[in-house]
Amino acid sequence: MHYGSSWSDMTETKAAYYQKTEVVETYDSARFQRNGGRVVAELESGFLSSLLLQTGVRPGRRALDCPCGTGRFIPLLLEKGFQVIAADISEPMLDKAREYGAGQYFCLDARKTGLPPATIDVWVMSRFLFHFEDIAPFFDEAARIIREQGYLIFDAYHWTPRSWVRRLQARWGGPVYIHGSKKIRAVAGRYGFELIRELPAFLLPPYVYAWMPYRLAGMIEWIAGRIPFVPKVKSYYLFRRNRA
Repeated sequence: MHYGSSWSDMTETKAAYYQKTEVVETYDSARFQRNGGRVVAELESGFLSSLLLQTGVRPGRRALDCPCGTGRFIPLLLEKGFQVIAADISEPMLDKAREYGAGQYFCLDARKTGLPPATIDVWVMSRFLFHFEDIAPFFDEAARIIREQGYLIFDAYHWTPRSWVRRLQARWGGPVYIHGSKKIRAVAGRYGFELIRELPAFLLPPYVYAWMPYRLAGMIEWIAGRIPFVPKVKSYYLFRRNRA
């Protein structure tokens, strides 16, 4: 089913990139299923699980996984007792995600979903905001569809070579943008969201680990997790919507 304005609010280059069959078919294998990429997948699932637990455990809550990509977080959301709505701008990605059995699947633009207001308990927005320079429209839409005292979970880069190396940008579909914690808190606050938790993550850019042996990647992250104040590449955020 289609909601929103599927193409108008996402850059044409990026939207087209995630429609490509070869991109969809190799998305997980290139990032999460080889070498140290498996460490990235394990850590990301752990971060999300930890933040989901802080939202409270109540069967029947509605979770929006958008963009869901290939659907790799759907099993975790189902395990936590959520009714899962999976959505993405890419029909091929949605086709891949259908094997995980979410309750509903929609092709939509995350800035204008068309979903009913105040109907979502938790919105999970993974590996997404770095695609956009202006992140305010996503908080605007989140404030519309997330119920009061509902939650928004997402990640954002503090730094990455992908933000300034043109070759890397071209390889993965276009520009990457940095959004610092201070900026994110300010934007979120304008739309009635309160920061509940921030989890700094990854000593090195996640894509680098896919080229490392699994044990080496795991050792680097294990050591980084035990050294205070080591700068991290990105953070995972849990925000609560506190006002209508």
